[in-house]
Amino acid sequence: MMVARQRVRRRASAATLARIAALGPFVAAVMAAEKRATRYWPLRFPRSPEELERNPELLFKLLTLPSRGLLAPIADPSRSRFVGQSRGTRITTEPDKNRMTGFFDLEIEEGGRHRIVQVVTKFQSGRGMPLYMQAMRAVVEYGFAREIEFYRRLASVVPVETPRPLFADAVTLLNRVCLVLQRTAGVTPTDWSGCSVPAIELLLSNVARLNAAFVDRTASGPTSWIPARGGLDFAEYVTGFITRQPTWYQRIWTALQTYFHARPITLVHGDCRPGNMLFRGIELDPARGDEDTAAAWPQSPTPKDAGVVMADWEAINVAPVLWDFTYCTTIGLRCADRRQWQPRLLNTFLAQLRDLGVVPPAVDTTRAAMETQLLAIVLAYISLVVLDHNLWSGQGNTENDIAAWKRRVLEAGADGDAAEIARTIDVTEDDVRRLQDYFSSRSRS
Repeated sequence: MMVARQRVRRRASAATLARIAALGPFVAAVMAAEKRATRYWPLRFPRSPEELERNPELLFKLLTLPSRGLLAPIADPSRSRFVGQSRGTRITTEPDKNRMTGFFDLEIEEGGRHRIVQVVTKFQSGRGMPLYMQAMRAVVEYGFAREIEFYRRLASVVPVETPRPLFADAVTLLNRVCLVLQRTAGVTPTDWSGCSVPAIELLLSNVARLNAAFVDRTASGPTSWIPARGGLDFAEYVTGFITRQPTWYQRIWTALQTYFHARPITLVHGDCRPGNMLFRGIELDPARGDEDTAAAWPQSPTPKDAGVVMADWEAINVAPVLWDFTYCTTIGLRCADRRQWQPRLLNTFLAQLRDLGVVPPAVDTTRAAMETQLLAIVLAYISLVVLDHNLWSGQGNTENDIAAWKRRVLEAGADGDAAEIARTIDVTEDDVRRLQDYFSSRSRS
């Protein structure tokens, strides 16, 4: 049965590659042409914050006049008028994102009364990635843009707090999106500095609610548009990027795919790190520790009024149940904090899943720690593909963030008992030790 599934997966991968080969060059050419001729190539929505600044009334019209993308009008255009617009505070944690993200305050007069509507506008940050990658994504995911579809189909049904969408539309062939959200209060930390254990624990309590609501319920309903259907489908692209790696490196990746193929899956945020969230009422990093010294577990409980808004849903996907947990604790915690406190956080996370009705085999405490380690290895594979092929370029991430992510991810991938990992995924211990040595050497380079 497993061999048959692997054959089906290989055939699906071959079909995807054939589609990319046939359509990728054409899509890339169209994207390049549109980028050079924006003045003569009209879209049904603006392309950047600068366009909104040049035409101050454009955003008001976008948020009041009926259109395909309008989800929640901010006023009745027949009974209100635009008074003025100003650009708000810019992003300081990841400043390069200001090219494609803008905060605006709209002043509206309605029935003789003035009011201010505060919004955040987002345009495709992925336009900074290499053109061939943009084209590949447009071919593979033709007809939908993940964050746009999240706000159109899922934001109202996920059991976590998210920003309220006002407008969401995309032209996927051109890799153009326009998203306008009602601005939400909260503080976003810088990932490179690390995040406090209480803030991570608060975030994970939200992640547990999200994950629990969709365990093995992703094939139909509001999540049916997501192409991934099981296992490591969400990272299938890794296979095509590691063909020049040693055979032992490819063997372990295949073994990981095989192991997770039949494991329970759920809806995941996909980029679940503190730098993508808005926190309220909680200290984000009072200790200001370093990567090599673990902070103490806090003595005082998390404030009752503390909260977190889960934002930046560009990587929404279907993945193994512990993916968001692994991603969050690996990237969000400094190395020493992860080694010290990840087991305790995992026990709490599993208990929350059980309390929310998730039962074995989705919540298997005997294998949860090992699966977290295996998913850390998966994350290391993904990260090296991203690093080696310059896929983070133009995404707005700072050098400090990238350096911190690299060290945290690769050290996490290199941890674990090699013999136990080898037995679990049915590879040789020597292969696992080679992989751990490789991750360790890359983390220091």
